[in-house]
Amino acid sequence: AMLAQAVRDGAHGGICGGANLLPSLFTSLYDAALRADDAAVNELQSDVLTLAALYQIRPGADECIASLKGALSIVGICGPTPAEPFEPMDEHERKRVEEVLAMVERWLTDPHPVPESLAAPNAQRTTQ
Repeated sequence: AMLAQAVRDGAHGGICGGANLLPSLFTSLYDAALRADDAAVNELQSDVLTLAALYQIRPGADECIASLKGALSIVGICGPTPAEPFEPMDEHERKRVEEVLAMVERWLTDPHPVPESLAAPNAQRTTQ
């Protein structure tokens, strides 16, 4: 949740776990921070903070990995079983992850949902 501020402070990027799940959200945030487009940064940061709710589903510093793995599984990127020592999500945790994903669904259905009014002029977008 610190990517935009880090870029503003001179960083060249960040290591964002959520980018494994929604890479276009984080690249859009990075680009908006580079442009110093505060309106876009605020909108995108709101989605990043919504996504960060994944890390509250299973308490513990390392346990957030299991929630992220579960989200990746739900969207079809990988299987549901995390590496040891982590346990797979139970049904209640899975439903909570699905609720978080529903709140950021536009990033799952459209790889570049940033409104054109917030896009950089003359920006060229590439798809993965």
